[in-house]
Amino acid sequence: MEAVHAFKQDCFGVDRIWVEFHIAGRLDPIAVHEEADGYKELIAEMERRCEGHRADWWDAAASPAFETNYTMIWRRGGPRPSIQNRAEQLTEHLRCPDGWCLVDPAVREALSRALRREVAAGHPLFGVACTPVMRCQRCDDVLFVCDMAQTPLALVHLTYSGHAEAPPFPSTVLLRSADEWNAKGDFVC
Repeated sequence: MEAVHAFKQDCFGVDRIWVEFHIAGRLDPIAVHEEADGYKELIAEMERRCEGHRADWWDAAASPAFETNYTMIWRRGGPRPSIQNRAEQLTEHLRCPDGWCLVDPAVREALSRALRREVAAGHPLFGVACTPVMRCQRCDDVLFVCDMAQTPLALVHLTYSGHAEAPPFPSTVLLRSADEWNAKGDFVC
């Protein structure tokens, strides 16, 4: 196991806490919600085995209301830099194709919010902390840095629908590195 994260799913009248187990060699984490059979026993075992885990993880994932609150519970080798720090580090190595621009900090949160609203359970970015770093000026494509070890970049075509889309929407291409992005060449909308 490489990491364990928690996040909250807004289910309208109630919220549901999910825990994701990131396993080496698997692209998608194994996710279990708090209402699943065996959840309490699984969490007790996770807390027993994951030495140094974040003790207040449930509170961090549960509050504030109406937010995903993606929370790292434990990571092999300790915590990684924050998603914002990773975005700053990766941006230095990303080529900006013609027709693309860096995301203005003033619109960064709006793009993050649009992504959180659009992804639903079953989408590879559901519950994943992401921050936008680059956007296409000709279409709705946005490049996000994501808190995923194997695929830290996601090229997403946002729909701006304001609600959760049925997977595989919003259309998403996961990228393994800045080099993979840089090798893609020009992008056609």
